[in-house]
Amino acid sequence: MGTTTFLGFTAAGFVVFQGNKRIHLLKWCDVYKLKFEGKTFYVFGAQKEKKAMLSFHTSTPAACKHLWKCGVENQAFYNRIQNVNRIYPC
Repeated sequence: MGTTTFLGFTAAGFVVFQGNKRIHLLKWCDVYKLKFEGKTFYVFGAQKEKKAMLSFHTSTPAACKHLWKCGVENQAFYNRIQNVNRIYPC
């Protein structure tokens, strides 16, 4: 069994918290793929020429698909806003 984490999609990017501590922040321009397989959600990104693959396990395949869908929608929305307003530059 893994550690409980909290995932979030914000204007800044994809964030991961353990308790009150932020352990990951991937800006939207650094995230190049969101994927789900069964109960596992994947985030692929690159920061400072380093590639990263984060994986998270959910309780059900439906929950995983919902998480993926929310991520794709947020990424599309915030990338569009960032391109127009140039907020949170990469």
